[in-house]
Amino acid sequence: MKTYTLIRTTLIACLLSLTISLQAQITVGGDKTPENFSSLELISNKRAGLRMPLLSTKERNAMTKTKEFLDNATGLAKGLTIYNTSNDCLEFWSGTKWISQCEGEMPPYIPATPSASATVTACAVSSAPASVLASTGFYMFTYQTMNLYANSTGDTPTSYQWVVDGKLIKGANSATFAYTPPADIALEADYPSDLGLSNYKKTVTITCQMVINNNEVQPVSDFKILVVKATKGTLTPIYVNALEGGVAGADIVRVAFAHVNLGAENDTDPCNCLGDLYQWGREKDGNGTTTGHFRRNLTDADVWPNGIGTSDATTSTIAQAADLDATTGQVLSSVTDKYGKFIKSLSTSPAYYDWRNSRKHDLWGDGSQDYNPTWAIPSNNPCPTGWKVPSQKQWSAIYQGGTTNGAPGASTSGSTWTGLGKFSSGNTSGYRVAEALYLPAAGYRSHFNGSLDTVGRFGYYWSSTRNSVSSYGDDSYSLAFLSSNVLPGHLTNRAYGFSVRCIPE
Repeated sequence: MKTYTLIRTTLIACLLSLTISLQAQITVGGDKTPENFSSLELISNKRAGLRMPLLSTKERNAMTKTKEFLDNATGLAKGLTIYNTSNDCLEFWSGTKWISQCEGEMPPYIPATPSASATVTACAVSSAPASVLASTGFYMFTYQTMNLYANSTGDTPTSYQWVVDGKLIKGANSATFAYTPPADIALEADYPSDLGLSNYKKTVTITCQMVINNNEVQPVSDFKILVVKATKGTLTPIYVNALEGGVAGADIVRVAFAHVNLGAENDTDPCNCLGDLYQWGREKDGNGTTTGHFRRNLTDADVWPNGIGTSDATTSTIAQAADLDATTGQVLSSVTDKYGKFIKSLSTSPAYYDWRNSRKHDLWGDGSQDYNPTWAIPSNNPCPTGWKVPSQKQWSAIYQGGTTNGAPGASTSGSTWTGLGKFSSGNTSGYRVAEALYLPAAGYRSHFNGSLDTVGRFGYYWSSTRNSVSSYGDDSYSLAFLSSNVLPGHLTNRAYGFSVRCIPE
């Protein structure tokens, strides 16, 4: 029996060798002639399949370190296929790495060099050069969704393949791609977690392979997004380095700011996460949704007295003593014509560009210029419980200290200021401070006619600090910035509508 088996095996081997040598093609499992494009065809018997070599990750890695493999890694070894028993996935060698079919990975791109005619863009960096994209990318939170766009300056692509961190996204085969961080995204802490000061974040790399006339034109230059952990509907602290006490040259400490502007807590679109615009010293009046002087989407009826775009020259445009609470200085809720409305200012005495007819310097803070003032009227604080409007020195602490203006790169606080976007009207732009704090160029609301202005070009953020030098005119401090300059001691009329970025109390 053993002799017969040996003879039969030898005969079959000879026949196979003869067949292969004659036609370099073979069919196993049937008597059909192989197709011209097939070297080997397997015909199923409906009871069994092809079983790949079984290797663990450790065994696979050991194989790739052998001299025979290394000598042929970029050549003959390409296409080598195994079944990995460590992750239960089919894998093949691409010439540079093992590609797992379970994880949705795809082989290296051809060509390997990004095409000059293909780009991926989003709201904030639609015209930024590739060098900026590679170094800064853009910014979003874990609960947000960013819409990306694949662009080609040549012919219209016939297909698209989106890839996130080297993984092919199945079903993402159009020119647009909505990226939402997965629940299990691998975030990393940028500060020691045992101090309780960690920001959790990850830089995600996204690209798209477009095909034009069946010829690959991709990949595009990497599009990078910094994803930062935060909670929707509430304020999350983001920690940055700062100069202690807001004093130039002081020791570096860590401070926290809210992750978004006040009013943007529920915005899921990172391209439109701007928040509200407050007049200095005013509380969160109205119901905050359909009424409230601070809302970004004000209508004519929300601006006292004649609507957006008009100006007035009578003292009736500002809040009078009878309209104001004697203790808090706020517009009384019983005064329905001014309560919850944006109040335009006058350039005449006694108000001088205020929203009320008399000055009150402790509406926010306590009227001092302390780093961390005690609020004289806590109820005026527009921030939620546990948060407050920062002082001028708290703003300057994350730049140079004091009130010195300068270029973004001149920060001495230990927190770098990196510009994102192109700082032009209608575009999403702003600064990433340190590694995780983003300040958008949210513009302002005019104290003169109530209209929105400089959105995408400038950022203006109130402080709680009054200016004690001037008795009228510019009498409260704000942080202001544009593409080329940061002004931590910007003096501003109180009737302007500016952004508020809260800090922990």
